[in-house]
Amino acid sequence: IVVSNWGRLQAGNGLSLACPLNADNLELLAVGAYGAMQWYALGLLMPSKYVIYWQRNYGGLKGPSCYYNGDTDSTDGCQGSTTGCWTVGHFEGDDSYYFGCASMGNDIQDDTDGNGCFKQDAPSNSNNQGCNAAVRNIWIGEVGAPSSVPSADFLSGLADEYEGPITKYVNKRFGTNYRGARGAFEAFMSQCQYMPKLYIPPVSSGTISHSTTTPSEVAVTCNVYGIEIPVYAFADCNTNLAVNGLGDELT
Repeated sequence: IVVSNWGRLQAGNGLSLACPLNADNLELLAVGAYGAMQWYALGLLMPSKYVIYWQRNYGGLKGPSCYYNGDTDSTDGCQGSTTGCWTVGHFEGDDSYYFGCASMGNDIQDDTDGNGCFKQDAPSNSNNQGCNAAVRNIWIGEVGAPSSVPSADFLSGLADEYEGPITKYVNKRFGTNYRGARGAFEAFMSQCQYMPKLYIPPVSSGTISHSTTTPSEVAVTCNVYGIEIPVYAFADCNTNLAVNGLGDELT
């Protein structure tokens, strides 16, 4: 083995002599790499405990109830949690075709205006059911328990001034300035706030089973400064859409 690798050994010997590392240099390298190793370790471990959830609210008076704000149950969602929700304003990718709200309460698509989208200034109908621009609401929650958010200690530890991987690696590597629990929350939300919508409903006994309290069965992966975090969407809520003849039933 030594003979077959003699050329490599000779080259390596030359490099070791040209670029010697003493104990101080090695310590500097180890300290500098510590934050990066912590961050990538988080990327491997975090998805087994916490993932990201989000939901679009179209602001209508019909359609499925919202999960994020506790409409489905007072304990649901992120609005009343310690972290709160990360809210995104109007995003063109969330525009949907305008649906006219018929006087009988059943919605019909307005095909006369192919470019018409949900807008803040869209007129209301006689049932006072206006159509609005969607608002995205995003948060971090436990796997299988979306309303259970991480503690403030967990988040503040990630951006701790002396030991946190966000402070020691992300801020230095990417030129950011995230600090404390809110800064750690922002680090994840800012990178995942415009994820594409994918909602695959659960299936029960071979039949699609829509639910206002269950996120998509399939996630979209979000790259957060080099680590990958699964992102699960809930069904859109308050869409002003209903099945003809079924009133407010979920479409």
